[in-house]
Amino acid sequence: MKVLFISKSGDSFSLATRIADEGHNVSFYCPNKIGDGLISKPKYRMLVSSAGKPSQQKIDNLLRETSPSLVVFDMVGMGRVADYISSLHIPVFGGSLWADLLELDRGYGTQIMRVCGITVPPTKEFHSIEEAITYVKSRAIDFPEGRLVYKPFGNVASAHTYISKGKEDLIEMMKLYSEVPFELQDFVEGVEISCELWWNGRESFLHNWTMEEKRFMNDNLGPTIGCAGNVVRTLRKDAKLVSEGVGKIEKLLKKTNYRGPIDLNSIISGDKLYGLEWTSRLGYDAIQALMELCTDDILTIFYNIATGATSRYYLRTDEHAMAIRVTIPPYPSEEGFKEGIPILGINNQNAKHIWLGDVMKREGKLVSAGADANILCVTARGSGKTRGDVIREAQRRCLRTLEGLIIPDVQYRTDIGKRVPADSSSLREWF
Repeated sequence: MKVLFISKSGDSFSLATRIADEGHNVSFYCPNKIGDGLISKPKYRMLVSSAGKPSQQKIDNLLRETSPSLVVFDMVGMGRVADYISSLHIPVFGGSLWADLLELDRGYGTQIMRVCGITVPPTKEFHSIEEAITYVKSRAIDFPEGRLVYKPFGNVASAHTYISKGKEDLIEMMKLYSEVPFELQDFVEGVEISCELWWNGRESFLHNWTMEEKRFMNDNLGPTIGCAGNVVRTLRKDAKLVSEGVGKIEKLLKKTNYRGPIDLNSIISGDKLYGLEWTSRLGYDAIQALMELCTDDILTIFYNIATGATSRYYLRTDEHAMAIRVTIPPYPSEEGFKEGIPILGINNQNAKHIWLGDVMKREGKLVSAGADANILCVTARGSGKTRGDVIREAQRRCLRTLEGLIIPDVQYRTDIGKRVPADSSSLREWF
């Protein structure tokens, strides 16, 4: 089968290579150097103008060059391109204008939660820093009891979300980020967990939960980077975590043209679920961990979801999988990335647990591509008699793989999964 990946920054490169390894003809559209020398890349590189409008002619040229039976989108922000390709009756996985709106417009995402009956912490939207500062100063409930979370709109959200300690630090951080619009949301104490379903147009599949660590350093120190690592496990469709959370969006999904994963990040406080934000795309590096549990071809799952086919989706049940993100300096800085850093130690024994990111091949050797310094992630399944045993085994396998790699100035956390046994026990009735 011919498959076209359309990637804004290269996030799905590892999935594209796995599907190519399954024997399919894969083209990887990406405007940077990720994948150079490792995968077929079409010559058309700019599908969207500087104003954000898709070029129909360039999209048509790309489709003529690649002749795909399936098009996979790996990030929000290309919804107009996805909708145009869908209008040509080419199956699309993971992209639509509606999906862009759900994730990037926090106000709309919050509205959808409320319409679906998902409880949201008290939230207020702002379009100026001055207005927000006045609001924070006038809060009747003082900090820290009345802590607030700063959440900018758009793709900067994962890097600049900020949980305040008090009024003063929140005001200074809002001034520093200077991003509008944004939300201020009441902080809720509890267990943070994401729950995902995959939607094929009629029904949902592949239900799973993820416990993710978002900060750069061990013990949740350092900046928020979106994902430093996670633990994933499959769920039954009738699990409370599904029915009380992400499952409530199914009726609305039937009115959209979206096909792919939908994830609801939430806080469980006591016996109540609070919705925080949506992810209407593949989630990184949770998708790599989930694929560690996959016993079927990845393309089979993607194609069946995109076409609405009714099929069994083969994932190992009653097992956990872990992913650990591997980076190099100056990550998590957003600039100054280095091209040409060697990546050594990948072999036939460990390759299936290594998912490449900011990587290309130069003169027959793997090196960094200089795109974002997010080099790869490693994954592993766990086994054991208790959940603690399972997590420790998955972590041991991940770290064993990492110890065999040689990457100058490599960076990764060694405590991924540490909170999972205790948090899982607290949430036992939700699973």
